[in-house]
Amino acid sequence: MWIEILASRGHQKQEVLVYICKECNTNFEKRTRNTETNHTYEFCGHKCASTYKSRIGGGFATNAKRYAYWEEKYGPEIAQQKVDALTKGRSETLSKRNTGRVVTDETRKKTSKSVKNCGFKHPWTNKTLEEAVGPERAAQLANDHSEKLLEGFKTGRLTPNVATKRATRGIPQLTSYGFWVRSKNEFYFVQRLEELGLVWNVDWTYENRDDRVQYYDPVEEKERTYFPDFNVRGQIVEIKDNSKSERNDPVVLAKEAAAKKVFDSYSIVTKRKISKWIPDCLLDESV
Repeated sequence: MWIEILASRGHQKQEVLVYICKECNTNFEKRTRNTETNHTYEFCGHKCASTYKSRIGGGFATNAKRYAYWEEKYGPEIAQQKVDALTKGRSETLSKRNTGRVVTDETRKKTSKSVKNCGFKHPWTNKTLEEAVGPERAAQLANDHSEKLLEGFKTGRLTPNVATKRATRGIPQLTSYGFWVRSKNEFYFVQRLEELGLVWNVDWTYENRDDRVQYYDPVEEKERTYFPDFNVRGQIVEIKDNSKSERNDPVVLAKEAAAKKVFDSYSIVTKRKISKWIPDCLLDESV
């Protein structure tokens, strides 16, 4: 950077700062009246800035510069509040814009292709959320996301995709806890657990991500992951219909065989047995 003096309108002298663009290495000028904040210009324009940041893989969708400015001016606590408020406002604006919007498969493919071809490497690539933002911030983001989903399901703004994923299991049902189950039979089983005085997330969980089972799908001939329906104090329960066709389904049998190798207690409860079902933990207490 260096200073030049140019003659402007009325033969008045005007100082300008000359910078060198980090991307194209050409000289560009900025008047001193536009640099009173001591801001350092690195690029001659938006195109060079975008090209440079795409090539090095970073710089987009971050509030690092804003946070640094607000931290210096207001302190770290207020700076983080301002960043959170800005992020929340952007999220709400996008949610309103995308609500009810129908995107075709062709548009999705074009968008995906354009993102892949832009040369931009996201700084979170191959990282978990905790590795990218830290454990405290990751927990906060996960909690905010869960609350937003719960609010969307309760108000009807969002609809679960379980009906299209496993349509053979019936129509999804909304429980009193605010989450969806995949069929009426599972909904009745949740009611049975409530009758027995068992508390959600204390005595039982639904499709717990930790209870994963790897099995071989004989129909599609590939390895897949299976999450049993309920975990009631360590007792794994899978809810099925009374039909013989479902009980004799090769995929169902493959899941059952794989689950029995993983869990000490695994059982299938049909619709007829739900109203009288009692978990092993309560049977042991009554003896």
